[in-house]
Amino acid sequence: MSRAAMRLAALALAILAAPLCAQTSGETYERALDAERNGDYAAARRLHQQACDAEDARACRELVVMHLKGRGGPQSDSAARSTATRACRLGSVDGCGILMQLAHNAKGGPADFALVRRLGKTVCKSGEDSNPISARACFHFGRALLTGKGGPTDLAGAEGALTLACRGSAPQGCTQLAALHLGRHGGPRNDARAARFFLHACIRGEKDVCDIYDSDPVSMRKRASEACEAGDKGACLVLERP
Repeated sequence: MSRAAMRLAALALAILAAPLCAQTSGETYERALDAERNGDYAAARRLHQQACDAEDARACRELVVMHLKGRGGPQSDSAARSTATRACRLGSVDGCGILMQLAHNAKGGPADFALVRRLGKTVCKSGEDSNPISARACFHFGRALLTGKGGPTDLAGAEGALTLACRGSAPQGCTQLAALHLGRHGGPRNDARAARFFLHACIRGEKDVCDIYDSDPVSMRKRASEACEAGDKGACLVLERP
């Protein structure tokens, strides 16, 4: 057989094998999920690793969580970070979001605020603000922009990112917005907006902020609801999304 014919035959085999490989990794991922549902985390971790090695982004994302929680094997921030890097490269938005958190908090490796900024431009805009991972990613992105870590300070960009965090599952974003509107980062001061975001933070579970108001999330929401019904437009704004 000539070299050209051999190359053609090899190409044909690769084309035929590609769907089979994709199907196999997908099946392995589903088997991993079944193992998790059955409480066999060691098997789930092994299967997710196999599927991740076959470049299944979903499996890599699940494997990151298992590394972080020590589920089915030893806990390892460094393994989580390297796997999150892989998941992100394969297109997992959650993988990129977790990688941002690890890079921001220097978990599993040194802090990398330039990476947080680079990924934040995509993750913070593409994720649903109801997704806790996306919301926390927006918080870390906003913090990097607010504090000038990894690049120049960008107060407008920080406000946008922190607003998405505050709307979602990262009430720390509300607290940071309040600080921003108190002028603590060099921007204009707006006490009314600062108070509104402090109240949002309390309602969403930031205990330290609630302590300032000598209240708790349930009581604070009740007080805001009563004030809104009595015609206090500011209280109505607190109950709305930021």
